[in-house]
Amino acid sequence: MSTKKLEMNQAIVVNDGGREIHFLARKGDNQHIFTNVPVTAMPIVSMALPHTLTVLSVGADKYVTPLQERLDANACNENNVRYRIGVQGKPKRAVITFAHYKGFGGWPAPYTVLDATKLALADTLYISVQDPYFTAGSYFISDDYGNDPVPAIVAVISRTLEEYGLSSSDVTILGSSKGANIAGLVSQFFEDNQLILCAYSMDIEYRVRNTPFRHLASALDFLGVSFPDALSVFQKEARRKETHWFYAIRDDLANQGQEYMTADQLTTYPSQASHSNVIVEHWDEIRTLIDRRHPVLDTRVESVR
Repeated sequence: MSTKKLEMNQAIVVNDGGREIHFLARKGDNQHIFTNVPVTAMPIVSMALPHTLTVLSVGADKYVTPLQERLDANACNENNVRYRIGVQGKPKRAVITFAHYKGFGGWPAPYTVLDATKLALADTLYISVQDPYFTAGSYFISDDYGNDPVPAIVAVISRTLEEYGLSSSDVTILGSSKGANIAGLVSQFFEDNQLILCAYSMDIEYRVRNTPFRHLASALDFLGVSFPDALSVFQKEARRKETHWFYAIRDDLANQGQEYMTADQLTTYPSQASHSNVIVEHWDEIRTLIDRRHPVLDTRVESVR
């Protein structure tokens, strides 16, 4: 969708035979790209302001924008999951990260990574996982066709750990916001790993249906895929493995009143930072937690290949 530079956020409505899918075009942008929207047929797309609609692709195949393809040129794409591998020295530990939302709106390259290599830890294997589904990601609840992508990334992680002679106890799984919820889902398939969650949402369905990402709820409903119980996942993991939860104070949408939760292996970290900045403000603290869990002699490096 092309428009003049928007002075405020604007609604875009996709009507698929009476089923309405709602998107939000971002203030300050004049190009708004929304991809991989499951529909029954070519829908009717409307917007209150003057605009030009360009259909980029219609059909069964996933569409990836040219900019996203260029950014992902060095990424691994296997069994419909996308990730990047980084290695520093001879790995004695592994850090696996999961991506946050870039933000609402129609981005030319919507699929981000939380680049694990920026932790700059010596003797470390890094796996930075993307969430490349639907318009801007799916919390790894579904791929573009209603299939569960979690087993595929679990298989990738398990195989890669084996290649480097590492076990799950050598692993830290880290995520922020959407990535924190994905980290929780994936962590369930490993034993005795360290789990670090920043701005975790205790109720994904409530969050999605009450934010500009409600188009994801529409896609999941259309494909008959239900939301996982994020609170139950959190509680289960915090009882059975070392879990660190960094949360923004007064972030009711994410916390859902669970700030005083306790569990056998849970440590909590209230933060004055905003939801999206929790991981940024506590980056050094997170790095220290990983070092304490998986100590090596030289912990800081200048570059990663």
